[in-house]
Amino acid sequence: MKLTLYSEDFKDGRKVDWPAVPRVGEFVSFNYRGGTTTLSVDRIEYACDAESNVTEIDVHLTY
Repeated sequence: MKLTLYSEDFKDGRKVDWPAVPRVGEFVSFNYRGGTTTLSVDRIEYACDAESNVTEIDVHLTY
């Protein structure tokens, strides 16, 4: 499933392909060279076309 993540680290969005959409309140961890950052899912925005098919999913993360 194609998602766009938004956070302080990804202000312009980061496209990812994940098997499922995380739920609000769940945590997402990113591993970097300097360590691991864990962010909480703050909100999810779905965009649909005229036939009610989901066209975009935006996941907003916070610290």
